[in-house]
Amino acid sequence: MKSRLFRLASIAALLLPALNGCQIPFELDHADPARMYVQCIPSDGQTVLQVLYAAPAYGNSGTIFDFHASDVTLQVNGQAVPMREDEDADGVRDGRFVTDVPLKEGDAVSVSVSGPEVPTVTGSTVIPRSPKIVGVSHEDIQLDTISGTRVTLSLDRIPGEEDYYGVQIIQRMLMHYVKFEELGTDTVETYITPGQMLSIAEVGSVDMDGYVQVNYTDGLLGRGVDAPMRLLKARQFEGQQYSCYLNSLDASMMAYWMNPGRLPGWLNPSGGDDDDTPEDEQDGEDDGVDPDKLYFSTTVEYNFIVCQLSPELFHYGKALYHSNFDFLSNLGLTPANFTYSNISGGLGVVGALSRTETGFIRLGNANPFRQ
Repeated sequence: MKSRLFRLASIAALLLPALNGCQIPFELDHADPARMYVQCIPSDGQTVLQVLYAAPAYGNSGTIFDFHASDVTLQVNGQAVPMREDEDADGVRDGRFVTDVPLKEGDAVSVSVSGPEVPTVTGSTVIPRSPKIVGVSHEDIQLDTISGTRVTLSLDRIPGEEDYYGVQIIQRMLMHYVKFEELGTDTVETYITPGQMLSIAEVGSVDMDGYVQVNYTDGLLGRGVDAPMRLLKARQFEGQQYSCYLNSLDASMMAYWMNPGRLPGWLNPSGGDDDDTPEDEQDGEDDGVDPDKLYFSTTVEYNFIVCQLSPELFHYGKALYHSNFDFLSNLGLTPANFTYSNISGGLGVVGALSRTETGFIRLGNANPFRQ
């Protein structure tokens, strides 16, 4: 398999210069009409529904319009629940609607959105069983010259073939300092990627067909790596246990892919930029770092979050990941099949999740902070 991928990548490298000079004019005989894009992920927390106007790139003559709360209907077990329009930090409406009505395992959720010039769309899902974390363990790993920490999460049962999970990790750094003879602590929280590779030597042991990562933040899936969620099926577990690295090669690669030139967070614990970065050259100071603070140690804590996903949400997330990161298909070397939607009459997904978390715990590492 690896040799085949290497040959395909080599062929791509040879063909790209030639293809770059080719221009093939074409015209579309028919352009699809405008549609609605809906994403709704009902959960046992706040439920967010995003509605957007999706117009075709070619032959677009439709009118972009706003959606309002009266256009949105969300039902739980056949009963409508109130939805309110949300705004971003600047007070701008962006098609987001929220409800604080608590949902529980087994609740049947349906969504309907109507609007002018586009068909009414519908979608439905069921809140999955809430997972339970029964244990967290860790071990220090040394692989050649690279060291890291591997964490194992134990669930209350062995996942079945039709079970789908998502794992997120939040790292909290308590950075202790002295400033003008007074002690203080800065707190920095960041999501880190549940990594599968500590070094390049482990590439051959990673299940690449099952490697799926999405960004889940503020109740929605999107691009980016600021809130990574690793999607899992039963084959990624050993019995009822799932293991991952806290500092991994694939986390660094993903962060660089999305934001070239920037150091991943675990390589830059101060949260600031290096003195040689363009940002520092422009403002003349190290962003986010108070020069009067003398940091003398850092305590690290982790919050491990495990979500159980509905099948619709898992399949949509997998399609979203492959559309962004499957480089062979993006080069046209393997078939592209990245579309998934359970929205009738439109695009997007209505898929649910339930979650549990450990709260912030320490793994026994209080490491000295070195500037």
